[in-house]
Amino acid sequence: MSTIARELITLLRYELDERGLRKFVQGQAGAQKETRRTTEGVRQLGSEATRTGTLMGQLGGLVRGALAGYGITTLARMSDEFAGVEGRVGLVTEGIHEQRHALESLMQIAQQTGQRYAGVAGLFTAVQRNAKELGLTVDESLKLSETIGTALTIGGGSASSQEAALVQLQQALGTGTLRGCPRSSTPLAR
Repeated sequence: MSTIARELITLLRYELDERGLRKFVQGQAGAQKETRRTTEGVRQLGSEATRTGTLMGQLGGLVRGALAGYGITTLARMSDEFAGVEGRVGLVTEGIHEQRHALESLMQIAQQTGQRYAGVAGLFTAVQRNAKELGLTVDESLKLSETIGTALTIGGGSASSQEAALVQLQQALGTGTLRGCPRSSTPLAR
């Protein structure tokens, strides 16, 4: 081979290697550019996720605050109801021990019969107000309250209709007259 052919082959090889190197460098530059764009996109996504997390945290705080307010209101209402029951039962019982016995029994009756505690206690106080005329002891008044609560549970109906029936019975016991229909009434023993 001649020297000219060798130089020509060397020059061609050099040209090919240089073009390949240029393409490789250009590819590297493009890859770095794409990497920077991807990194910026991930940063923006992270920023959006942080903003979303902050908003969710704020929303969670608002929900927790609303639930806490509702819970406090409910607890206050229940506390008032229990205090009212305790006072009414205290008025129809003699002494703190009898009152405690009645309150504990009323709680058990309410749980066993599925009736509201205040409703059962109201029925008991209405019965107990007439206990002397009816010749009933506290335990007998409690037993009567339990029997009526059990009858309401067995009879079915909605909780509001059972509560309404208890209120009507309490009113009847308060007046001393049970009314079956508007034209007739049965006076309670006095």
